[in-house]
Amino acid sequence: MSAANVAPTPVQRRRQRAVRDRAVLLLQRLALLAVLLAAWEAAVAYGNVQPLWVSRPSAIAATLWDFFVGGSIYPHLLATLGNALAGLVAGSVGGIVLGFLIVRFDRFGRIIDPFINFFYSIPRIALAPLFVLWFGIGLGSKVATIFAIVFFLLLVNTVTGIRQVDGHLIRGMQAMGATRWQINRYVVIPSTLVWILAGLRLAIPQSVIGAVIAEYVGATKGLGYLILFASANLDTTTVMSAVVVLGLISIVITEVVNRVEATLLKWNPT
Repeated sequence: MSAANVAPTPVQRRRQRAVRDRAVLLLQRLALLAVLLAAWEAAVAYGNVQPLWVSRPSAIAATLWDFFVGGSIYPHLLATLGNALAGLVAGSVGGIVLGFLIVRFDRFGRIIDPFINFFYSIPRIALAPLFVLWFGIGLGSKVATIFAIVFFLLLVNTVTGIRQVDGHLIRGMQAMGATRWQINRYVVIPSTLVWILAGLRLAIPQSVIGAVIAEYVGATKGLGYLILFASANLDTTTVMSAVVVLGLISIVITEVVNRVEATLLKWNPT
């Protein structure tokens, strides 16, 4: 019997089905996008919609082409991406570490709980001007603004994830003489990782939003600065083009996190 006549195994069939499903889903998404863009273009070209307020897809595509081919977008793109990633990393590490400390040291957690609630209730946008005053219009104020947004998302998810760990697993490990490090290594951290990565997916678009807000308040470059400058000149096409770039940044970073999650959580059937 030739290799071509060998029936695929169940695992191979599942993989083939998954590939087909992803291809169909991609085509459906592209079709929906095409319909929306065509309706938008038609509304501007043949309807009563003024391009001054919403621009048009063809003009945005031409502007994006000029941005990337001409290279004018790269200083702004790198500035916003650098600010977002720096704040995302700092806020994530801070929130995760403090979350573990709160659960590990119950007295410490109860002491700082009202302080956390106080700072969590403050709109982070209101702090952006203060951060510019304290740290200037450079990287420091941008990272501080994003940190204030991301920190609490990871803190809440980390604490919730640790407290959701199955107590039977911990007691079973203790009965077998496992050390605290072994319990954390094989039970607490893997179980909490699901919550941490979920918080990270929420934090990614928020970090981009924080970068833009900080650039609104004070910056000399960045996509937020570009949007503010273009809107002041009623250049809707540039504003919409910069918004598209911001959305693409979030999509790319989120996809990277999804790939990392798929690698780290292979043990989790969900």
